[in-house]
Amino acid sequence: MRLPFRIVRVREAESDEADAPLFRAIGPWPSDKDLTPATYQELHAAAYEAYTGNPLAFRIIEILTAYLWGRGPTVAAADPAVQAALDDFWAANDMTRKGRAIVRELHLYGEQFIRWLPDGTIWQMDPSTVDELQTDPANAQVVVRVHQMAPEGGAGAWYAVPDEVQHFAIHKVSNALRGRSTLWVLLPWLRRYRQWLADRVMLNRGRSSWLWTVAVRSATPQKLRAKANQYAQPPEPGSVLFHADDEEWRAAAPNLQADDARWDGHAIKLMIAAGAGIPIHWLSEVESGTRAVAAEMGGPSLRTFEAMREEVAALLRDVLDQALRRRLGRAAPYSITFPDLTPSDNREQAAALAALVPALATSVDRGWLDDATARRWLLKFAGEKDE
Repeated sequence: MRLPFRIVRVREAESDEADAPLFRAIGPWPSDKDLTPATYQELHAAAYEAYTGNPLAFRIIEILTAYLWGRGPTVAAADPAVQAALDDFWAANDMTRKGRAIVRELHLYGEQFIRWLPDGTIWQMDPSTVDELQTDPANAQVVVRVHQMAPEGGAGAWYAVPDEVQHFAIHKVSNALRGRSTLWVLLPWLRRYRQWLADRVMLNRGRSSWLWTVAVRSATPQKLRAKANQYAQPPEPGSVLFHADDEEWRAAAPNLQADDARWDGHAIKLMIAAGAGIPIHWLSEVESGTRAVAAEMGGPSLRTFEAMREEVAALLRDVLDQALRRRLGRAAPYSITFPDLTPSDNREQAAALAALVPALATSVDRGWLDDATARRWLLKFAGEKDE
């Protein structure tokens, strides 16, 4: 029986049957940093279950997808032939939508296996179906081919990397091969928050439940039994109850102490937001009533998204390079430009730039600055390098 997610090292990668003796299991390096096969199966199943059944997990993955891909990047090449090949690949694969799906599942599963079909289109392989990765004998960090399990215990198939399949992984250390879901460190807290909410729902449901306590003055056991039989059927809601002055009726309801419990849920949600790198107010939790504080809290997240977007751009560039090699027989230069993460910052920078340029021009006219210094200051302000 083939175990899932077995990582082996290659001496020669020709075929899986004839050359089976040429493959040997990796020792303590680098596979000791990869999860065990059973844990990987559990991770994929738990991440998918959380995404499809936990509103917070769904929202976190969708926020990352929206910021890292959004409406998709612009790919431009100076060479018309290269641009035509890129446009053809983009249209044939509907990359605006497929790219969004790749980013979504990259963070949901922690890795993506992009399968190249004979017609030049790409297909996302389910990472849970890939059970073996084989590495270059000269470099155990380079995957040379992967094995995909077949349904119902079939033999499966091997695919060469990167000609037939491209492998991309995130949230891993250098001597690990497989990535981990963005939800990996959040799963325990997502479960706790969901259970906390379920408990609060049950308690709040009990808030509408109440009972009558009837105090009977100077009651003997016989009188209490008689009263119990008299009121064996409780009064209907909204009815008017008449009783003697020797009885005192009170309605008893549970005290949920909701104000104290609120902070328990807030602390759990704060742990989830911190682990996801997302401000807590993005998860429908008001941390501060001022817009300025909320905007400052978003700064670290946007910087994190910029770093994550570089990983997405590298993934896309590898895919596009492979598309060019298939269509043109060679790689070629082109640019990938994503929409700005912070359009509000652009507006503020434009306003500041509009004030800076006249000031620099005046300084040059009066001889306070030379052209080179003014240019250097302007580029420094704009965040560009002076070439």
